[in-house]
Amino acid sequence: MRVLVTGAGGFIGGRLVARLRRRGHAVVTLGRRGDEDLVVDLHDEPAAATAVRRAAAATLVHLAWDVKEAGYQTKPENALWLADSLSLIRAFAVAGGEAVVVSGTCFEYGTGQERPLRESDPLEPVDAYGIAKRSLFERLAHELGERVRAAWARIFYPYGPGEPQRKLISRLIDAISAGTLPSLDQPDHIVDLIYVDDVAEALLRMVERPVSGAINVGTGIGTTARDVARRIALRLDPKIAARATAIPPARDTRLPVVADTERMRRQLGRWPLLTLDEGIERMLTATRIVPRSPA
Repeated sequence: MRVLVTGAGGFIGGRLVARLRRRGHAVVTLGRRGDEDLVVDLHDEPAAATAVRRAAAATLVHLAWDVKEAGYQTKPENALWLADSLSLIRAFAVAGGEAVVVSGTCFEYGTGQERPLRESDPLEPVDAYGIAKRSLFERLAHELGERVRAAWARIFYPYGPGEPQRKLISRLIDAISAGTLPSLDQPDHIVDLIYVDDVAEALLRMVERPVSGAINVGTGIGTTARDVARRIALRLDPKIAARATAIPPARDTRLPVVADTERMRRQLGRWPLLTLDEGIERMLTATRIVPRSPA
């Protein structure tokens, strides 16, 4: 299959491209980086449409979005990404594309709830990023209809080697390996952390299988920043693990943000999702500093 991928150089995209190629798919990457197969600014709509036609791909995986900087969830640029994503996918459909797979977010659900979130739950986002993603999801469902298969990966909290250093696990590893415990503003808020390779596997299966609509991509297991800190510290500095356990409970009224994964497992098949301990171990291995040899 010929697959066009945006965001191929990103945290998730690079892993997906590697998987697609190992499976024998012909991958064409599209973006601003000099090493893309088709170099184009996705905000230049005419140029992006021309590039889509040149790619002549059967499937489009659209991952590109600006989420690198802190505070991205509230930036007005999310509206620009919404408009340009719509234009890109429209151009792909006009060019004869057969299927699109798009990365969504658990922030489309809004503030969470006591039970795991289901794809059928109301979408009530509270920030610009979640609103833009929800709007893109709804517009695609309305515009594409049955002409183009559209699968929507509603991704929860991905983590893994190569994530931005401001992210929770990287920040904790850096601090604890230096003998400190960073401030945890919301130590007991429950979220669903999923290892990045498992996100890439889910996207691969969404490309290869005839699925459509929204699919939660998570583990179905909630954890807290306090628990993550304790797990990392037990491996690096048990004294800090005790300090993490002793953090006073925060006045946090936010509801858990955990995926109901029944549809993911039913539609995409089961595979051994990495446990949080396994994921942390992989991150520690990837970030471990090798001592210099004596001169």
